[in-house]
Amino acid sequence: MQWKRRQLPPGPAPFPLFGNLLQMKFQIHHDILKKMASMYGNIFTLWLASTPVIVLHGYQAVKEGMTAHAEEVAGRPLTRGFRLMTNGNGVMFSNGHLWKQQRRFGLLTMRKMGVGKQNQECQIQEETRHLVQYLRNTKGKPLDPTVPITRTVSNIICALILGHRFSIEDKRFLRLLEAVDDISAFANSISFYVRMMIFCVILYADNVYERLPWIATHFLTRCKKTLANIYTMRALLEEEIESHKGKVDENQGFIGYYLDQMAKCKEDAGATYDKANLLQTIFDLILAGTETTATTLRWALLYMVAYPDVQEKVHKELDAVLGSSRLVCYKDRKNLPYTNAVIHEIQRYSNIVLIALPRYTVKDTELLGFPIPKDTIVLVNIDSVLSDPEKWETPDQFNPGHFLDKDGNFVHREAFLPFSIGHRACMGELLARLELFIVFCTLLQAFTFTLPDGVKEVNTKFVFSSTMKPPPHQLCAIPRVKLSLDYSSTRRHLLTSRAGRKNKLATTYGNVFTLWFGWAPVIVLNGFQAVKDGMTTHPEDVSGRLVSPFFRAMAKGKGIMLATGHMWKQQRRFALKTLRNLGLGKRGLEQRVQEEAHHLLELFASLKEKPLDPYYPLIHSISNVICAVVYGHRFSRGDETFHELIRATEHIFKFGGSLLHHLYEIFPWLMCRLPGPHKKALSCYDILSSFTRREIREHKEREIPDEPQDFIDFYLAHIEKSGDEPKSTYNEENMVYSINDLFLGGSETTSTTLNWGLLYMVVYPDVQDKVQKELDAVLGPSQMICYEHRRKLPYTNAVIHEIQRFSNIISIGMPRGSIVLPNIASSLYDPEHWETPRQFNPAHFLDKDGNFVSQEAFLPFSIGHRVCLGEHLARTELFIFFANLLRAFTFRLPEGVTTINTEPIFGGTLQPHPYKHLGLPPNVASDPNDVLSIKLAIWPLAKTYGNIYTLWFGWTPVIILNGFQAVKDGMTTHPEDVAGRMVSPFIREMAKGKGILLASGRSWKQQRRFGIMTLRNLGMGKKGLEYRVQEEAAHLVEIFRNLKGRPMDPSFHLFHSISNVICAVVFGYHFSDEDKTFHELISATEKIFSFAGSFFYQLYEILPWLMRRLPGPHKKVLSCYDVLSSFSRMEVRRHVERGAPDEPQDFIDFYLAEIEKSKDEDKPKYDEDNLVHVINDLFLGGSETSSTTLYWGLLYMVVYPDIQEKVQKELDTVLDPSQTICYEHRKKLPYTNAVIHEIQRFSNIVFVGLPRVCVRNTTLLGYPVKKGTIVVPNIASVLYDPEQWETPRQFNPDHFLDKEGSFVNREAFLPFSAGHRVCLGEHLARTELFIFFTNLLRAFTFRLPEGVTTINTAPIFGGTLQPHPYKVCAIPR
Repeated sequence: MQWKRRQLPPGPAPFPLFGNLLQMKFQIHHDILKKMASMYGNIFTLWLASTPVIVLHGYQAVKEGMTAHAEEVAGRPLTRGFRLMTNGNGVMFSNGHLWKQQRRFGLLTMRKMGVGKQNQECQIQEETRHLVQYLRNTKGKPLDPTVPITRTVSNIICALILGHRFSIEDKRFLRLLEAVDDISAFANSISFYVRMMIFCVILYADNVYERLPWIATHFLTRCKKTLANIYTMRALLEEEIESHKGKVDENQGFIGYYLDQMAKCKEDAGATYDKANLLQTIFDLILAGTETTATTLRWALLYMVAYPDVQEKVHKELDAVLGSSRLVCYKDRKNLPYTNAVIHEIQRYSNIVLIALPRYTVKDTELLGFPIPKDTIVLVNIDSVLSDPEKWETPDQFNPGHFLDKDGNFVHREAFLPFSIGHRACMGELLARLELFIVFCTLLQAFTFTLPDGVKEVNTKFVFSSTMKPPPHQLCAIPRVKLSLDYSSTRRHLLTSRAGRKNKLATTYGNVFTLWFGWAPVIVLNGFQAVKDGMTTHPEDVSGRLVSPFFRAMAKGKGIMLATGHMWKQQRRFALKTLRNLGLGKRGLEQRVQEEAHHLLELFASLKEKPLDPYYPLIHSISNVICAVVYGHRFSRGDETFHELIRATEHIFKFGGSLLHHLYEIFPWLMCRLPGPHKKALSCYDILSSFTRREIREHKEREIPDEPQDFIDFYLAHIEKSGDEPKSTYNEENMVYSINDLFLGGSETTSTTLNWGLLYMVVYPDVQDKVQKELDAVLGPSQMICYEHRRKLPYTNAVIHEIQRFSNIISIGMPRGSIVLPNIASSLYDPEHWETPRQFNPAHFLDKDGNFVSQEAFLPFSIGHRVCLGEHLARTELFIFFANLLRAFTFRLPEGVTTINTEPIFGGTLQPHPYKHLGLPPNVASDPNDVLSIKLAIWPLAKTYGNIYTLWFGWTPVIILNGFQAVKDGMTTHPEDVAGRMVSPFIREMAKGKGILLASGRSWKQQRRFGIMTLRNLGMGKKGLEYRVQEEAAHLVEIFRNLKGRPMDPSFHLFHSISNVICAVVFGYHFSDEDKTFHELISATEKIFSFAGSFFYQLYEILPWLMRRLPGPHKKVLSCYDVLSSFSRMEVRRHVERGAPDEPQDFIDFYLAEIEKSKDEDKPKYDEDNLVHVINDLFLGGSETSSTTLYWGLLYMVVYPDIQEKVQKELDTVLDPSQTICYEHRKKLPYTNAVIHEIQRFSNIVFVGLPRVCVRNTTLLGYPVKKGTIVVPNIASVLYDPEQWETPRQFNPDHFLDKEGSFVNREAFLPFSAGHRVCLGEHLARTELFIFFTNLLRAFTFRLPEGVTTINTAPIFGGTLQPHPYKVCAIPR
């Protein structure tokens, strides 16, 4: 030992047997090392028993010692204990060739898997959001953050290594975390040698209690527990390895990559890739990747509590730069210098790895001038670097200023070495930096961390372990703001996925940004450069396909388009090879295209210039090309099977952009159990599959020819050939789905592009003219057009390319991998690559001399490994079809049509509007507001979004018309188009789509027409029906008179009298005041209307499938409607039993006669069910609305006694006290008439018209609106429109009077709505309101009861706006 000491750096004199362990108190403590460095210098020698250890102290010594001869000090000493634990495998404790190979592979693989790239950031962001949610659920209560932080960090490394994350309840995950914690705690600063020596003794001494009782007492139990946890962790990881075997070409994490490498190198004698090294490597990575980062984050939160001023500064910077809801990305650190400095200072000051894992010299070397022999252990004192007074201004203080210059900019410091230095520097440094920055910033963005109440001091002394941990502590996470990182905040960006919206996001977040679907991050690549780099730099890495729930239900992950991994590679490779064998890129396939183009020309010529929609002829011709390739034959135009296939294709692609498609992707478990268009789309796909299977059977029956003739022949031959291959994916099921993919892709995309092409030729006739001139000059009228001719036709070729660019039919590429969306539209409209990206300009593809120029940003077929399989065929088809059509025809608008809509219809592809619907303005834009109920609050939205805007009911867009002009134009310009009725779940349950009020289509037209005609026959607008109203008004006056001025609530009496009018019309008689049945009907009506505005009603509309199974008010209301229906049926039976009179007396008589008259028709228009629902509609509509308006009328007379007085004076002046009041008298009573109209306007009882539905594609105020879209006219906005009413928010009868006091009709007076759905009983209601109101005001003065001084004029929301119940006194005059 003495001889050795003379050769080594100086140090304390060792004792026999123990060396310096006694002086060190059996600890390798940083304070002891610091003291020794002051005595012996920055390089000195310690002796652990008989083993010398060289210690490097301070930045300069560590840097020079680890980098001057980095290769020579890259070994790892392997004590007997560590050898027993690791067997020298893995990356942490291995050496030599094995270590180099494992480390190099690990670094390379982590880069491949995205460490340092955006997709790894997404994983960290996802785990961080779980952590944020966990902390938010604590609601600011004290907690120990150790477990949630460790769980978060561990899940990040597990996702990377194992290919998946764990749920917090997963017992295996809990066992893994427990094992990691125990192993880390065991490895404290003594562990390098002291514990390892004891560990070895325990392992090999059966009678350790007898031989070493002191050691056994203190260490035996602890060591055995650690050993048990090592075995537990290994067992868990072995299970993971086994689960990865046999999974080919899928994203299986680090394990998957390693298993692939083992397979590749099994014949390589020098390879070290085996199961033992795999197990130990992932053991090392998970252990280190969990412990260090989690411990640093625990210190971070503790320091924020200890230094609240630092926390406050971080908050301010985060708020200023990121706001409260933006996702934190690693690149944000450049804009957050103070926050970045704080994170670095946390690492420096916490200094969790005081002493780096020991190294040893692999050959004789020299350290700081001292010769060091081979196999000497070297200890790097990291603590001495991070607290070196020569490198840090205030090394013993927490000071973020260490990393900032005078201007507040972040500064890198060379002495910042928390990840060590040299060849053994931390392998996961970049991942750790990502985690620390994103997790810390997100937590500080969301919370303020404080001490619990009553706790005043923070203990920041560390606890020794493998890393220096903070002492046990609790803190409170006080939410600052709720991060809006949920699905609803971003779904509108993707559902309306036009390039413009993406570009707006790109201007804010850059050309690579993340959107969130629930918990799923979606990486969007925007602009040509981002799309190109993202899809081609690592094309293999982003070649997976996201198979969403609907596509999984449709294609089962089979075929080509929606498959992934090994299966996709095999199927795609085979398809490409087979298409080439069948003539792709050769004359053979080109002749098929020419043949179909010829058939199309013949069809167009046969039409003799008549207007046509080219969609079906185009898809028929294009589809026949791929059919000939796949099935070996084409279809005739009259083939009904072919028509069925095309209709199925059309439906599948249209469904692709629909509301229900998006709903299916979000709620697959629910939608798969419900009927709807999604079922239709799936059945359409089954039609394709059934046809394909039939074609395969026919091919098999005729046997495989010697020379395969079509794709099916080639595939069947390959199934036969590859039958014995273990990993073959060639089978009949995959063949079916591959053929479906070829048929769908080969039919829809090219035909849609050509459809756009003809549309653009109509819109740009000058371009069409130039193309035709070039074709005539180069080819003449009869030469067969070949794809090769494109070289001689630069302008035509440029036009075809511009059609593809500008139509942009696939605006966003299919999602890839986990999950990457290339925004193809952003490339095709990228202003950095196109001179006029938003204009149709063939010059984009021409140089100054008119020669065709390829553009690298032209990516209509996508890019990378998932580029369109049939690109060459599509290019050939587009050129030959387009050139043939333009040479043979000039395309123009039909006579009388002057404009054409060039906006797309969203679907699986962007389709042009059908040409028959010409002249439509731009498509309606979605509004970013989600609304569950429409009340008067929708009016103020018009100030922001205009008088026509969109609200979203869940996923359903609802067009709101606001203000008189918008409602008038929207309801009357194309009244037939918006005459449908939205039948919501509750309304459907109640009325079954029958009757008048809630019916649509042919049934509604018939029932309404009959209703209007019959009401006229029964006297509506004539004296006969007016007499019934007068009779009921007189009866009501008599009831009020009998009350002798006592306080009363007039609502029941008003409803009774008004209702009796419609009852006389419908049933042929009226009810007495005491009739219990009538009281039951009135009570049922009241419950139905009051329910319409309730919470339970809205809940039913949102969750009908649930509410149908639950008890509640909705059940009561449905039973109330049944009460009405039962009474109506009883009345109908009574009428049937007494027989039809010679002269029908009431509505039921007329309807029964019509049933009898039409019973022999094939589709009878009238039946008893419809009669019942029509009666219900007349009863409900004819009772509720007029009685409610009169109820408001009496209230306003009490509130405005001066107006009541003026009405009475006018009545007294014009009419005799006993004169019967007629509707005609309104012309002599202008003020009274004005008051009645103002009551209707101001009470506004139907504040929003019943929703309508577009029955066909139409236009509303310049916006094209699709068939099936819901339209709501905001009647309140008309009746309160400040442009139409002088004092819209005041009760002012002068609104209906001119300067001379004469009555004036106002066009904005629309209480009965407008258009084809205007109130059926408008004339009856006007008559009732006038006669009842004037009779009451002539007979009585209405005032508040004695002692009552105020009255509530605010409405109660329901089916109509009701006044709050009130009492008045009717004082006879």
